[in-house]
This record gives sequence, structure tokens and C-alpha cells, in this order.
Amino acid sequence: MPVTRRLADTLQAYIAAAHPDPEPAHHLFHTGDPSKPADKSTIYNRLRRYLADADIPHFPGGPHIHSQRHGFAVQNLRRWAADGTDLAVMLPYLSAYMGHSDLRGTQYYLQLTADAYPDVAEMVQARFGYVIPGPVAPQGAEQ
Repeated sequence: MPVTRRLADTLQAYIAAAHPDPEPAHHLFHTGDPSKPADKSTIYNRLRRYLADADIPHFPGGPHIHSQRHGFAVQNLRRWAADGTDLAVMLPYLSAYMGHSDLRGTQYYLQLTADAYPDVAEMVQARFGYVIPGPVAPQGAEQ
């Protein structure tokens, strides 16, 4: 996955500090032995510790590592909408960047965005309503 120059520089600084004498088999996130990668529970426990250090409450269901991914997608959609960027052009890029095989995988982020940013939802519905339908009103309800 591509990263920004700033993130690449930050990662290089982290690698230099965490791996002063790196070997090809070393892992970026490890358990103390650079040749052994950290597993999911180690990463989760570290995140919990970082959240506690930052006085960010943890509760069942979040925040979790995947929250970073959600935030990335929603912030991009919000920024593009605010800038007047054509979401019809950008949504396929976001979908590919996030590793989704098609736009349906990105639909979840549109729903998150719609809850917090209805203006983005309107723009998406206008451009993609035929691909990603909006909510259907219950039968007998006025539209």
C-alpha cells in the first residue's frame, strides 16, 4: 500500500530506532526478537496501552486498529466533498487503495460518512445512487 512521504520518513525513523542493525528477516513490529513478528494480540494490547497513556477510553467494540482505516476513508471522503472533488472519479481510487475488489467494499465507509456528514451522502447519492442505493422507505411510508 502506498504511503505519504511524511509517513515513510516517520517509519524510517522508527525502523532506525527499533532496528539499529537490521537484517532482511527483521519485522517492523516484533515481540522483542526482531526475527519474530508481533501477533494480533500483541498489537491489540499495545494499542490498548497507547490509548490508556493518551487518556483515550477503550470500550467493547473500539477503538481498535481498524479504526485507523475507517478514519482514513471517512476523512478522505469528507475532504473531497468539502473541496468539491468529483467523488465519481475518486471513489474507485479509494476503493482500490483500501484493497477492495469493487465499490461494494467501500460502501461501508459511505454509510459512516453519511451519518456524520449528510452533505457527503447527498453528493454520493446523486453520483452513485444507481450503484449504491440509498435506504428504502418501509412500505406505506411517505417518501
